Amino acid sequence: MRLIRLSLLLLAMLLAMLLASLPVHAQDPATQQPSPKEENEGAPSERGTRRNSDPHLQYKENVELRISQIELSEFPTVRAFISVADESGIPVRTLQAEDFVITENNQSVENVRFANRDELDLPLSIMFVVDVSGSMLGINPQEGVPTPLDLEKEAIREFVSQLSQRDRVGLVTFSDAAYSPVRMTSDHQQLLAELDYLAAWGQTTLWDGLKVGIEDLNADTTEARKALIVLSDGVDTNSLETLQTVIQLYEAEAMSQNKGFSIYTLALGDQVNRSALQQLAKRTGGMHLDSPTADKLNEVYQSILNQIQNEYLIEYTSVAAAEQGKIMDISASLNNVRSTIPGEYTYRSPGLAQALGRALIPGLVAIALVLVLLVIATIYKISRRVWLTMQITALEGKDYVIGTDGIEIGTSELCQLRVASDPGMLPMHASIRETSDGYLLEVSDPDSPILFGGALLAKKLLRSGDAFMLGTTSFVFNEKELREGEGRVEEARYYREEQLGQITEQDMLSGKQSARSGGKPSAMLGSGGPYDGQRFELAEGENVIGRTEGSIVLGQDSQVSRRHCMVTLTKDTASIVDNGSSNGTSVNGQRLQPGMSQQVSRGDTLTIGSSQYRLE
Repeated sequence: MRLIRLSLLLLAMLLAMLLASLPVHAQDPATQQPSPKEENEGAPSERGTRRNSDPHLQYKENVELRISQIELSEFPTVRAFISVADESGIPVRTLQAEDFVITENNQSVENVRFANRDELDLPLSIMFVVDVSGSMLGINPQEGVPTPLDLEKEAIREFVSQLSQRDRVGLVTFSDAAYSPVRMTSDHQQLLAELDYLAAWGQTTLWDGLKVGIEDLNADTTEARKALIVLSDGVDTNSLETLQTVIQLYEAEAMSQNKGFSIYTLALGDQVNRSALQQLAKRTGGMHLDSPTADKLNEVYQSILNQIQNEYLIEYTSVAAAEQGKIMDISASLNNVRSTIPGEYTYRSPGLAQALGRALIPGLVAIALVLVLLVIATIYKISRRVWLTMQITALEGKDYVIGTDGIEIGTSELCQLRVASDPGMLPMHASIRETSDGYLLEVSDPDSPILFGGALLAKKLLRSGDAFMLGTTSFVFNEKELREGEGRVEEARYYREEQLGQITEQDMLSGKQSARSGGKPSAMLGSGGPYDGQRFELAEGENVIGRTEGSIVLGQDSQVSRRHCMVTLTKDTASIVDNGSSNGTSVNGQRLQPGMSQQVSRGDTLTIGSSQYRLE
């Protein structure tokens, strides 16, 4: 019933938005920053048929134009910000106004000219959307070696240092959730100071971050040349939004009000959904750039700044001067160039609300239908009861919903959760099924058991928060309706602690897991990161672990806080507590609440900073 009420409420809000949108008046857009200086800037010039002003340009191919933003405050005069780059991405700065060919709704526009920059001298407003998920630590972070996040922060600092004092900046970060630490401001130091506090952890919510960035930039009413720059190094793993909903938001909140801005998308590495980022950049008049490695980020950010600072500001009289409320499609290309990629942009001519309503009704109906589907999809996602998180890295995971038919886990393509890269995983390794007592995890072969809480198991009745391993992959089970008790456990028939002894690396690769005997640990062994293979003894009483203080100092790990956590050994037990660290502490993939103590035993895996430690 709660879901039904929520659905009806959302649909009512949708209808209210649809009705409210019909009498809306066209609003003037936020506008932009100057383009390359020309001697005849501001003076109208007749379009002719002469050869291009740059004699070398006629031989170039794939010269690309982008219309990033328009200004309609004096409509029917239209001012368009246009970037022109050759096939190498280098801005073309030698054009004259008569070199441009502009059409509106496939009708040629006459008297194209450069706008007077003295009348439209606007600042920049740049929104940075930054990926701070766990993968931004890099594959194997080392002391003294900058992480991808460090290099991105340095590139942003260099970018901001080249802005004028009146230019505005904003910051959105995304990992497990999207957050706006810096709203649009001309105080550059506020953003630079916030960069120092960014740390990599959690999952990737790229589309949620873009949604927040678009909303924040669109909410800034300062007249400016606006742009959004987003970087990500991986596929989205946990967003409520999608590429489609982000584009719809942009078109509904920005384009429909003639307040569009360009979105520049940056892909770091080879684990990125490039096609989606390219589509977003193209739809918004921006540009997509690739950075194979993090050390190239500074060059990529500089390329974006060059494009923005070298835009042409073209002015012309719209062919829709007498057609208020009409949707206009602009196309910009060049004369006498071997081949160009035209720039395109869509706006609505300012005018009567009735005309606007008539023009937008079909589009609004289509948007309404799409939003209804999105509401249904969102309700489904909100209402999901059970899901499994597969840990991609120590700090990042991907969620898989467990449906009514359960879920199969393994390397086979028949599995709903396929783990093709785990050498210790069988084709049909394990399954999770709902029973009258809860969800039951069961392996197909007792020789490849479940590793849970220091024991090797054939079956495990799961409860929310249970962390376990199959093969060499870690998982966390999540259920919204918590069940009482820890569930029943049936131990593997062929495994007993006294029978296994020391497991070898070859056994691990063949699918077997070492027995974890439980009991109080006496040491922790590093696995990965700067302390891989190092052993740290644990003393009776309190063992403070930190970067600069404590009985165990992890000074080579930049992701460890000053007093990160504490392991306490008593006569028979051991426990760990996170001391409010910046990046958190996890036990078997489950993040601890700061200040809350949790018991641990031999065989448990701790995540502290960028490394994992096995308790022995």
